[in-house]
Amino acid sequence: MSGEVVFEFEPRSLAKLHRKLTRSGLIDIPAEKFYDVVATTIGKRGRDKAPEDLGDVKRGIKVLKPDRETRLVVATAPHSIYAHEGTKPHWPPVDAVRGWAERHGIEPFLVARAISKKGTKAVPFLKDAAEETFQRLQPSLLSFSRGVEKQWDR
Repeated sequence: MSGEVVFEFEPRSLAKLHRKLTRSGLIDIPAEKFYDVVATTIGKRGRDKAPEDLGDVKRGIKVLKPDRETRLVVATAPHSIYAHEGTKPHWPPVDAVRGWAERHGIEPFLVARAISKKGTKAVPFLKDAAEETFQRLQPSLLSFSRGVEKQWDR
């Protein structure tokens, strides 16, 4: 596992509208700004929801722009994937949990033993942030796209 959590945002849900507007060249800049706002909002909400401890998961959330139509929201801290997805029961090295255990006043062996029995709970901070963002945007975005399509077809 690379340790990264990646959420990719592409405007596929508005494909018909996007094709029409892209051909005309009218939407390029507004669409890019919209994609930036969506990705930035997901990143901010993801940081709000990410596990605290030392803050490296929160600080590691970045928004990347590989091309004009794609935004990637990534969590780059090495253990982000384990925080986001959780883990199955396994025996972690005691040294790997020592810092966390000591900061929380727990014997490291006891933390390792608990993980060996229960695994670690998932905290899907980026997934939850994306779902919340899309849920809030969906009604206004659908209304906007229908209105533009209606005007365009005239």
